[in-house]
Amino acid sequence: MQGKGQFKKHSFSTTMDIFISTLILYPLSILFEVIGIVISRLVGLLSLFYIYLSPMSNEQKGVDVKFGLKDFNISILFLGNFANIIMLLSRFTAGLDDGNNITFFNYSIVLLNVLLTAVILNLNTIVLRRLSIKKDLRLVILSGFSALFLGLGLVFVINTYGFNIIQFIFQRGAFTLEDTFATFAYAKDLSYSFVLIFIASALFQPFFSMDQDLIKRESSVMARILFLAIVGLFVVFNFISLDARDNSLIMIYSLSVLSMFLSIFSVYKYFTTKVLKK
Repeated sequence: MQGKGQFKKHSFSTTMDIFISTLILYPLSILFEVIGIVISRLVGLLSLFYIYLSPMSNEQKGVDVKFGLKDFNISILFLGNFANIIMLLSRFTAGLDDGNNITFFNYSIVLLNVLLTAVILNLNTIVLRRLSIKKDLRLVILSGFSALFLGLGLVFVINTYGFNIIQFIFQRGAFTLEDTFATFAYAKDLSYSFVLIFIASALFQPFFSMDQDLIKRESSVMARILFLAIVGLFVVFNFISLDARDNSLIMIYSLSVLSMFLSIFSVYKYFTTKVLKK
């Protein structure tokens, strides 16, 4: 949809995806517990495919575009999916002690990631569309502050209502009141990192509207910095005596701060780089 310029349709479809997943999350989690969460996400993805992607695959008009290995760039993929990579690495770190930390982390991420998926990413899609047409400093500032305020709003909701939300959605069966307290504490500790992730995600959008050669060159440098930081963190974890929970928080906050600074640098490159005429 983005490739066809249907940015509004893309935003609506991804919002519907997460809305359907969230709507059926509660009843499915009652029936199937943790597996119900996975099923709810799959149903959302299947609805996205059935309503939007399936009709597109049956279209006969237009020109077929072939993709090959040369069309993929690992650095761009790495940078474009940095938020998911940060959460994945933090989840991996949380599970290194063979305890329940990874369970509490996963439940926390389910709540925190809803706003990122349903709102921030769709806002980024709209911003990217406009910046692809014309450079607009006010739009970049507006999207950055919007991400900041939405992130702080998320922190407020988690700190104020997080316990009740977690208890209402997850506390049943083997998930006890003690688990609710542990998940709530984890969600509060993780929430501020999502403010940084929201801001970085918003500020990276101008960068992806630049000339493709410039994107490949600069993303390669930034991806290497992130990769070295990840390796460095795992090395540090071998020399410090902290539990997996603390290490996962160090991982997500360190990479979130770094990604935010890299996103600020990408905005600087966007506004100081002249458009290349072909």
